[in-house]
Amino acid sequence: MDTNLISLSTQAAGSAVIGIITLLLARALHRPYVWYWTLGWLSQALGLGLLLAALRVPAHFLLLAPLSLFAQYVFGFLLVAGCANYATGARPAPRHRWWLLAGGVAAVVIGVAARRSLHVLLLVHAPVLAGVFAAAWRALRPARDAHRDRLGLHVASIALVLLAILFLHYGPVLLWAQWLGHAHVVYLQYRWLYDLILETLLGFGLIMLVMETVAAELRDANLELGRARDRLEVQARVDPLTEVFNRHAFYSLLEAPEADRPHDGCAVVVDVDNLKRVNDWFGHAAGDATIRAAAKAVRAVIRPDDMLFRWGGDEFLVLVFGMTEAEARARMATLDQVAAGGSPAVPALSWGVAPFDTERAIGTAIERADDDMYAHRRERRVTDDRSGSARSRV
Repeated sequence: MDTNLISLSTQAAGSAVIGIITLLLARALHRPYVWYWTLGWLSQALGLGLLLAALRVPAHFLLLAPLSLFAQYVFGFLLVAGCANYATGARPAPRHRWWLLAGGVAAVVIGVAARRSLHVLLLVHAPVLAGVFAAAWRALRPARDAHRDRLGLHVASIALVLLAILFLHYGPVLLWAQWLGHAHVVYLQYRWLYDLILETLLGFGLIMLVMETVAAELRDANLELGRARDRLEVQARVDPLTEVFNRHAFYSLLEAPEADRPHDGCAVVVDVDNLKRVNDWFGHAAGDATIRAAAKAVRAVIRPDDMLFRWGGDEFLVLVFGMTEAEARARMATLDQVAAGGSPAVPALSWGVAPFDTERAIGTAIERADDDMYAHRRERRVTDDRSGSARSRV
Protein backbone atom coordinates (compact mmCIF):
# COMPACT_ATOMS: atom_id res chain seq x y z
CA MET A 1 0.00 0.00 0.00
CA ASP A 2 2.88 2.36 0.74
CA THR A 3 4.11 1.86 -2.81
CA ASN A 4 0.64 2.62 -4.11
CA LEU A 5 0.42 5.76 -2.01
CA ILE A 6 3.82 7.01 -3.17
CA SER A 7 3.05 6.28 -6.83
CA LEU A 8 -0.41 7.82 -6.54
CA SER A 9 1.02 10.95 -4.90
CA THR A 10 3.60 11.26 -7.68
CA GLN A 11 0.91 10.75 -10.30
CA ALA A 12 -1.27 13.47 -8.77
CA ALA A 13 1.69 15.85 -8.59
CA GLY A 14 2.61 15.09 -12.22
CA SER A 15 -0.95 15.80 -13.37
CA ALA A 16 -0.90 19.08 -11.45
CA VAL A 17 2.40 20.10 -13.09
CA ILE A 18 1.02 19.34 -16.56
CA GLY A 19 -2.12 21.28 -15.68
CA ILE A 20 -0.09 24.30 -14.61
CA ILE A 21 2.03 24.21 -17.78
CA THR A 22 -1.04 23.98 -20.01
CA LEU A 23 -2.65 26.77 -17.95
CA LEU A 24 0.26 29.07 -18.80
CA LEU A 25 -0.08 28.10 -22.46
CA ALA A 26 -3.84 28.62 -22.39
CA ARG A 27 -3.50 32.12 -20.94
CA ALA A 28 -0.96 33.05 -23.62
CA LEU A 29 -2.54 31.37 -26.65
CA HIS A 30 -6.30 31.56 -26.03
CA ARG A 31 -7.06 28.29 -27.80
CA PRO A 32 -10.22 26.45 -26.65
CA TYR A 33 -8.60 23.01 -26.79
CA VAL A 34 -5.76 24.15 -24.53
CA TRP A 35 -8.29 25.34 -21.97
CA TYR A 36 -10.10 21.99 -22.16
CA TRP A 37 -6.84 20.12 -21.54
CA THR A 38 -5.84 22.51 -18.76
CA LEU A 39 -9.07 22.04 -16.83
CA GLY A 40 -8.91 18.32 -17.55
CA TRP A 41 -5.43 17.85 -16.08
CA LEU A 42 -6.27 19.94 -13.05
CA SER A 43 -9.40 17.86 -12.56
CA GLN A 44 -7.28 14.70 -12.87
CA ALA A 45 -4.89 16.01 -10.24
CA LEU A 46 -7.85 16.76 -7.96
CA GLY A 47 -9.33 13.30 -8.53
CA LEU A 48 -6.09 11.52 -7.75
CA GLY A 49 -5.62 13.69 -4.67
CA LEU A 50 -9.11 12.73 -3.44
CA LEU A 51 -8.37 9.07 -4.09
CA LEU A 52 -5.14 9.39 -2.14
CA ALA A 53 -7.10 10.93 0.74
CA ALA A 54 -9.69 8.14 0.54
CA LEU A 55 -6.95 5.53 0.87
CA ARG A 56 -5.27 7.32 3.76
CA VAL A 57 -8.54 7.97 5.59
CA PRO A 58 -10.67 4.84 5.05
CA ALA A 59 -13.45 6.26 7.20
CA HIS A 60 -14.22 8.82 4.47
CA PHE A 61 -13.78 6.40 1.57
CA LEU A 62 -17.51 6.34 0.67
CA LEU A 63 -17.51 10.12 0.37
CA LEU A 64 -14.13 10.73 -1.24
CA ALA A 65 -14.05 7.81 -3.68
CA PRO A 66 -17.13 8.93 -5.72
CA LEU A 67 -15.79 12.47 -5.83
CA SER A 68 -12.42 11.14 -7.01
CA LEU A 69 -14.03 9.06 -9.75
CA PHE A 70 -16.22 11.94 -10.92
CA ALA A 71 -13.20 14.27 -11.11
CA GLN A 72 -11.39 11.69 -13.24
CA TYR A 73 -14.45 11.34 -15.50
CA VAL A 74 -14.46 15.11 -15.92
CA PHE A 75 -10.81 14.78 -16.94
CA GLY A 76 -11.80 12.19 -19.54
CA PHE A 77 -14.65 14.35 -20.86
CA LEU A 78 -12.42 17.41 -21.22
CA LEU A 79 -9.61 15.36 -22.75
CA VAL A 80 -11.91 14.09 -25.50
CA ALA A 81 -13.44 17.56 -25.94
CA GLY A 82 -9.99 19.10 -26.34
CA CYS A 83 -8.90 16.48 -28.87
CA ALA A 84 -12.09 16.97 -30.89
CA ASN A 85 -11.70 20.75 -30.80
CA TYR A 86 -8.07 20.53 -31.88
CA ALA A 87 -8.83 18.15 -34.74
CA THR A 88 -12.02 19.69 -36.15
CA GLY A 89 -12.79 22.85 -34.17
CA ALA A 90 -15.90 21.24 -32.67
CA ARG A 91 -17.05 22.17 -29.19
CA PRO A 92 -19.18 20.16 -26.76
CA ALA A 93 -22.88 20.50 -27.55
CA PRO A 94 -25.54 20.82 -24.80
CA ARG A 95 -26.44 17.16 -25.26
CA HIS A 96 -22.90 16.16 -24.30
CA ARG A 97 -23.56 17.35 -20.75
CA TRP A 98 -25.50 14.14 -20.23
CA TRP A 99 -22.16 12.35 -20.33
CA LEU A 100 -21.07 14.30 -17.27
CA LEU A 101 -24.33 13.43 -15.52
CA ALA A 102 -23.84 9.77 -16.42
CA GLY A 103 -20.27 10.01 -15.12
CA GLY A 104 -21.53 11.40 -11.82
CA VAL A 105 -24.04 8.58 -11.39
CA ALA A 106 -21.41 5.99 -12.32
CA ALA A 107 -18.95 7.51 -9.85
CA VAL A 108 -21.46 7.19 -7.00
CA VAL A 109 -22.44 3.64 -7.93
CA ILE A 110 -18.85 2.43 -8.36
CA GLY A 111 -17.63 4.23 -5.23
CA VAL A 112 -20.36 2.73 -3.08
CA ALA A 113 -20.11 -0.73 -4.65
CA ALA A 114 -16.35 -0.84 -4.11
CA ARG A 115 -16.91 -1.02 -0.31
CA ARG A 116 -13.49 0.48 0.43
CA SER A 117 -11.77 -2.05 -1.82
CA LEU A 118 -9.34 -0.42 -4.23
CA HIS A 119 -9.22 -3.55 -6.39
CA VAL A 120 -13.00 -3.65 -6.81
CA LEU A 121 -13.04 0.07 -7.61
CA LEU A 122 -10.31 -0.28 -10.20
CA LEU A 123 -11.97 -3.38 -11.68
CA VAL A 124 -14.96 -1.30 -12.82
CA HIS A 125 -13.27 2.09 -13.17
CA ALA A 126 -10.38 0.99 -15.40
CA PRO A 127 -12.50 -0.09 -18.44
CA VAL A 128 -14.30 3.25 -18.33
CA LEU A 129 -11.00 5.13 -18.54
CA ALA A 130 -9.87 2.78 -21.31
CA GLY A 131 -12.93 3.83 -23.31
CA VAL A 132 -12.14 7.49 -22.63
CA PHE A 133 -8.58 7.21 -23.94
CA ALA A 134 -9.81 5.28 -26.99
CA ALA A 135 -12.39 8.01 -27.68
CA ALA A 136 -9.69 10.70 -27.40
CA TRP A 137 -7.48 8.78 -29.84
CA ARG A 138 -10.39 8.54 -32.28
CA ALA A 139 -11.15 12.26 -31.92
CA LEU A 140 -7.57 13.08 -33.01
CA ARG A 141 -7.81 11.03 -36.21
CA PRO A 142 -8.67 13.99 -38.52
CA ALA A 143 -5.66 15.85 -37.17
CA ARG A 144 -3.39 12.85 -37.76
CA ASP A 145 -4.58 12.66 -41.36
CA ALA A 146 -4.00 16.38 -41.92
CA HIS A 147 -0.71 16.83 -40.03
CA ARG A 148 1.38 13.71 -40.39
CA ASP A 149 4.61 15.62 -39.73
CA ARG A 150 3.80 16.76 -36.18
CA LEU A 151 5.74 14.72 -33.66
CA GLY A 152 3.65 15.83 -30.68
CA LEU A 153 0.51 14.54 -32.35
CA HIS A 154 2.09 11.11 -32.80
CA VAL A 155 3.42 11.06 -29.23
CA ALA A 156 -0.01 11.92 -27.82
CA SER A 157 -1.71 9.34 -30.05
CA ILE A 158 0.73 6.60 -29.00
CA ALA A 159 0.25 7.51 -25.34
CA LEU A 160 -3.54 7.32 -25.74
CA VAL A 161 -3.32 3.88 -27.35
CA LEU A 162 -1.02 2.58 -24.63
CA LEU A 163 -3.22 4.05 -21.89
CA ALA A 164 -6.32 2.45 -23.42
CA ILE A 165 -4.58 -0.91 -23.55
CA LEU A 166 -3.19 -0.52 -20.03
CA PHE A 167 -6.52 0.30 -18.40
CA LEU A 168 -8.38 -2.24 -20.50
CA HIS A 169 -6.11 -5.03 -19.33
CA TYR A 170 -6.58 -4.14 -15.66
CA GLY A 171 -10.05 -5.74 -15.58
CA PRO A 172 -9.14 -9.33 -16.53
CA VAL A 173 -5.80 -9.16 -14.70
CA LEU A 174 -7.49 -8.01 -11.50
CA LEU A 175 -10.05 -10.78 -11.80
CA TRP A 176 -7.25 -13.28 -12.25
CA ALA A 177 -5.39 -11.75 -9.30
CA GLN A 178 -8.51 -12.01 -7.14
CA TRP A 179 -8.88 -15.64 -8.17
CA LEU A 180 -5.26 -16.67 -7.61
CA GLY A 181 -4.15 -14.17 -4.97
CA HIS A 182 -2.22 -10.91 -5.37
CA ALA A 183 1.15 -12.55 -4.91
CA HIS A 184 0.86 -14.16 -8.34
CA VAL A 185 0.60 -10.74 -10.08
CA VAL A 186 3.42 -8.82 -8.47
CA TYR A 187 3.65 -6.12 -11.15
CA LEU A 188 0.16 -4.85 -10.21
CA GLN A 189 1.71 -3.38 -7.08
CA TYR A 190 3.32 -0.77 -9.38
CA ARG A 191 0.26 -0.04 -11.52
CA TRP A 192 0.23 3.63 -10.41
CA LEU A 193 3.76 3.94 -11.75
CA TYR A 194 2.64 2.66 -15.16
CA ASP A 195 -0.23 5.13 -15.13
CA LEU A 196 2.18 7.91 -14.17
CA ILE A 197 4.62 7.16 -16.98
CA LEU A 198 2.00 6.96 -19.72
CA GLU A 199 -0.07 9.90 -18.50
CA THR A 200 3.10 11.99 -18.30
CA LEU A 201 3.89 10.92 -21.86
CA LEU A 202 0.38 11.97 -22.88
CA GLY A 203 0.69 15.31 -21.12
CA PHE A 204 3.98 16.21 -22.74
CA GLY A 205 2.72 14.91 -26.08
CA LEU A 206 -0.18 17.36 -25.85
CA ILE A 207 2.19 20.18 -24.86
CA MET A 208 4.43 19.35 -27.84
CA LEU A 209 1.34 19.31 -30.04
CA VAL A 210 0.33 22.79 -28.89
CA MET A 211 3.82 24.21 -29.43
CA GLU A 212 4.12 22.65 -32.88
CA THR A 213 0.70 24.02 -33.82
CA VAL A 214 1.67 27.52 -32.70
CA ALA A 215 4.98 27.25 -34.57
CA ALA A 216 3.13 26.18 -37.74
CA GLU A 217 0.67 29.07 -37.37
CA LEU A 218 3.53 31.52 -36.92
CA ARG A 219 5.28 30.09 -39.97
CA ASP A 220 2.10 30.43 -42.05
CA ALA A 221 1.57 33.95 -40.73
CA ASN A 222 5.12 34.92 -41.67
CA LEU A 223 4.63 33.50 -45.16
CA GLU A 224 1.40 35.44 -45.55
CA LEU A 225 3.09 38.60 -44.30
CA GLY A 226 5.86 38.02 -46.81
CA ARG A 227 3.34 37.63 -49.62
CA ALA A 228 1.49 40.74 -48.46
CA ARG A 229 4.76 42.65 -48.37
CA ASP A 230 5.56 41.51 -51.91
CA ARG A 231 2.09 42.59 -53.07
CA LEU A 232 2.50 45.98 -51.41
CA GLU A 233 5.95 46.35 -52.92
CA VAL A 234 4.56 45.62 -56.36
CA GLN A 235 1.73 48.09 -55.81
CA ALA A 236 4.24 50.70 -54.66
CA ARG A 237 6.38 50.22 -57.79
CA VAL A 238 3.70 49.72 -60.46
CA ASP A 239 1.34 52.34 -61.85
CA PRO A 240 -2.20 50.91 -61.45
CA LEU A 241 -3.57 52.55 -64.62
CA THR A 242 -0.97 51.39 -67.13
CA GLU A 243 0.66 48.51 -65.18
CA VAL A 244 4.13 49.87 -65.92
CA PHE A 245 6.73 51.01 -63.39
CA ASN A 246 6.27 54.34 -61.60
CA ARG A 247 8.74 56.95 -60.37
CA HIS A 248 9.20 55.13 -57.07
CA ALA A 249 10.48 52.12 -58.99
CA PHE A 250 12.91 54.34 -60.90
CA TYR A 251 14.40 55.82 -57.71
CA SER A 252 14.60 52.33 -56.18
CA LEU A 253 16.60 51.29 -59.25
CA LEU A 254 19.08 54.09 -58.66
CA GLU A 255 19.44 53.03 -55.01
CA ALA A 256 20.17 49.42 -55.95
CA PRO A 257 23.66 47.94 -55.49
CA GLU A 258 26.25 49.05 -58.02
CA ALA A 259 26.17 45.74 -59.87
CA ASP A 260 22.38 46.03 -60.44
CA ARG A 261 22.33 49.62 -61.68
CA PRO A 262 22.11 50.44 -65.42
CA HIS A 263 25.52 51.52 -66.70
CA ASP A 264 25.00 52.42 -70.33
CA GLY A 265 22.14 52.88 -72.76
CA CYS A 266 19.64 55.59 -73.61
CA ALA A 267 16.92 57.47 -71.80
CA VAL A 268 13.76 58.00 -73.84
CA VAL A 269 11.04 60.46 -72.81
CA VAL A 270 7.64 59.90 -74.46
CA ASP A 271 4.75 62.35 -74.11
CA VAL A 272 1.10 61.96 -75.14
CA ASP A 273 0.02 64.85 -77.36
CA ASN A 274 -3.18 66.75 -76.67
CA LEU A 275 -4.21 64.70 -73.61
CA LYS A 276 -5.85 67.74 -72.01
CA ARG A 277 -8.01 68.20 -75.09
CA VAL A 278 -9.11 64.55 -74.89
CA ASN A 279 -10.03 64.96 -71.21
CA ASP A 280 -11.93 68.20 -71.88
CA TRP A 281 -13.84 66.93 -74.91
CA PHE A 282 -14.47 63.28 -74.07
CA GLY A 283 -13.96 62.99 -70.30
CA HIS A 284 -11.31 61.51 -68.07
CA ALA A 285 -12.31 57.94 -68.87
CA ALA A 286 -11.29 58.57 -72.49
CA GLY A 287 -8.11 60.22 -71.22
CA ASP A 288 -7.27 57.15 -69.15
CA ALA A 289 -7.88 54.93 -72.17
CA THR A 290 -5.53 57.14 -74.19
CA ILE A 291 -2.79 56.81 -71.56
CA ARG A 292 -3.18 53.02 -71.49
CA ALA A 293 -3.01 52.90 -75.29
CA ALA A 294 0.17 54.99 -75.22
CA ALA A 295 1.79 52.65 -72.69
CA LYS A 296 0.83 49.65 -74.82
CA ALA A 297 2.24 51.25 -77.95
CA VAL A 298 5.57 52.09 -76.27
CA ARG A 299 5.84 48.64 -74.74
CA ALA A 300 5.35 47.13 -78.20
CA VAL A 301 8.46 48.82 -79.64
CA ILE A 302 10.92 48.23 -76.77
CA ARG A 303 12.63 45.01 -75.75
CA PRO A 304 11.51 42.84 -72.80
CA ASP A 305 14.64 43.80 -70.84
CA ASP A 306 14.08 47.54 -71.26
CA MET A 307 12.27 49.41 -68.49
CA LEU A 308 9.14 51.51 -69.00
CA PHE A 309 8.07 54.05 -66.33
CA ARG A 310 5.08 56.31 -66.09
CA TRP A 311 6.95 59.53 -65.43
CA GLY A 312 4.03 61.93 -65.08
CA GLY A 313 0.39 62.35 -66.00
CA ASP A 314 0.93 62.07 -69.75
CA GLU A 315 4.65 61.34 -69.85
CA PHE A 316 6.62 58.09 -69.93
CA LEU A 317 10.30 57.30 -69.42
CA VAL A 318 12.03 54.39 -71.13
CA LEU A 319 15.48 53.11 -70.19
CA VAL A 320 16.96 51.03 -72.99
CA PHE A 321 20.19 49.28 -72.05
CA GLY A 322 23.21 48.49 -74.17
CA MET A 323 21.85 50.42 -77.13
CA THR A 324 23.39 53.35 -79.00
CA GLU A 325 21.53 56.58 -79.58
CA ALA A 326 21.10 55.85 -83.27
CA GLU A 327 19.64 52.42 -82.54
CA ALA A 328 17.28 53.87 -79.94
CA ARG A 329 16.07 56.56 -82.37
CA ALA A 330 15.49 53.99 -85.09
CA ARG A 331 13.43 51.87 -82.71
CA MET A 332 11.36 54.76 -81.37
CA ALA A 333 10.71 56.03 -84.89
CA THR A 334 8.30 53.13 -85.27
CA LEU A 335 6.00 55.00 -82.87
CA ASP A 336 5.65 57.74 -85.51
CA GLN A 337 4.87 55.11 -88.15
CA VAL A 338 2.18 53.55 -85.99
CA ALA A 339 0.59 56.92 -85.18
CA ALA A 340 0.81 57.97 -88.86
CA GLY A 341 -1.18 54.87 -89.75
CA GLY A 342 -4.30 56.54 -88.35
CA SER A 343 -5.18 53.84 -85.85
CA PRO A 344 -7.68 55.31 -83.35
CA ALA A 345 -6.25 53.07 -80.63
CA VAL A 346 -2.81 54.76 -80.78
CA PRO A 347 -2.58 58.43 -79.76
CA ALA A 348 -0.06 60.89 -81.20
CA LEU A 349 3.21 60.61 -79.26
CA SER A 350 6.25 62.84 -79.05
CA TRP A 351 9.57 61.42 -77.96
CA GLY A 352 13.17 62.34 -77.33
CA VAL A 353 16.36 60.33 -76.85
CA ALA A 354 19.60 60.98 -74.98
CA PRO A 355 22.41 58.50 -74.20
CA PHE A 356 23.95 57.81 -70.80
CA ASP A 357 27.00 55.85 -69.70
CA THR A 358 29.07 55.34 -66.61
CA GLU A 359 30.38 58.91 -66.82
CA ARG A 360 27.09 60.65 -67.55
CA ALA A 361 24.30 60.70 -64.99
CA ILE A 362 20.94 59.27 -65.96
CA GLY A 363 19.26 62.42 -64.57
CA THR A 364 21.14 64.57 -67.07
CA ALA A 365 20.21 62.18 -69.88
CA ILE A 366 16.53 62.43 -68.91
CA GLU A 367 16.67 66.23 -69.03
CA ARG A 368 18.31 66.14 -72.45
CA ALA A 369 15.80 63.56 -73.68
CA ASP A 370 12.98 65.80 -72.45
CA ASP A 371 14.40 68.75 -74.42
CA ASP A 372 14.77 66.48 -77.44
CA MET A 373 11.13 65.40 -77.05
CA TYR A 374 9.91 69.00 -77.24
CA ALA A 375 12.11 69.60 -80.30
CA HIS A 376 10.67 66.46 -81.88
CA ARG A 377 7.12 67.72 -81.18
CA ARG A 378 7.81 71.12 -82.71
CA GLU A 379 9.40 69.55 -85.75
CA ARG A 380 6.42 67.23 -86.27
CA ARG A 381 3.93 70.09 -85.89
CA VAL A 382 5.81 72.14 -88.47
CA THR A 383 5.76 69.16 -90.80
CA ASP A 384 2.04 68.62 -90.18
CA ASP A 385 1.33 72.34 -90.84
CA ARG A 386 3.23 72.23 -94.14
CA SER A 387 1.42 69.09 -95.16
CA GLY A 388 -1.92 70.71 -94.29
CA SER A 389 -1.06 73.84 -96.32
CA ALA A 390 -0.02 71.72 -99.29
CA ARG A 391 -3.29 69.77 -99.14
CA SER A 392 -5.32 73.00 -98.94
CA ARG A 393 -3.57 74.39 -102.04
CA VAL A 394 -4.32 71.21 -103.89
